[in-house]
Amino acid sequence: MSDLMYFPDTVDEFMELYKMTDTKEVYSNGTEYVPIFRMKQWFEHEEAKRTAKVEQIPDEEGTVWDVCECGMDIYRAWTYCPSCGARLEWE
Repeated sequence: MSDLMYFPDTVDEFMELYKMTDTKEVYSNGTEYVPIFRMKQWFEHEEAKRTAKVEQIPDEEGTVWDVCECGMDIYRAWTYCPSCGARLEWE
């Protein structure tokens, strides 16, 4: 395996690629596992791929709010939604 991270299309393929076996039976009875830091890399990779459009929605008083597709109020300075983790697409 090379030093570069490879992210296959599915999480199952990722786990197959980066699994380890506890051959010394230190943590288990010799079962296979994927280290937590590898799974964290997978989730960060997947979150970075998601994007969400920001909509401008006026309220009853005429104030216009920037809102993520998930429904979270967004500030213009944000690049990612703190609620759903998607990268924000500003129009």
